[in-house]
Amino acid sequence: MHHRAKRAWQSDPKHLELVGAIRAGGKVILTKDRVTGDGEAFERNGYIAIYRVENIRWENDELEFDLVDKLATLKN
Repeated sequence: MHHRAKRAWQSDPKHLELVGAIRAGGKVILTKDRVTGDGEAFERNGYIAIYRVENIRWENDELEFDLVDKLATLKN
C-alpha cells in the first residue's frame, strides 16, 4: 500500500515532529478518520493497524511512504 498526505506542511512544527518520528521509527499507525471542514481537520474514529514503512519522501508539502509490513492489528 502507498500513502500520500497532500497537506503535510514542511513549515509546521507538528509535521516536522511527526515526519521525524516516522523516519526514526520506521512505523506508522493506520487510523480510521472522518475528514471535516475543508479537509484541513479530521475526527479520529479508531485505530486499525501498525505498519512498517519504507520509501519515505517529503517534498513540496506532500508526504509519501509505502506501508510494507503489517506488524499488528489494533482493536477499535
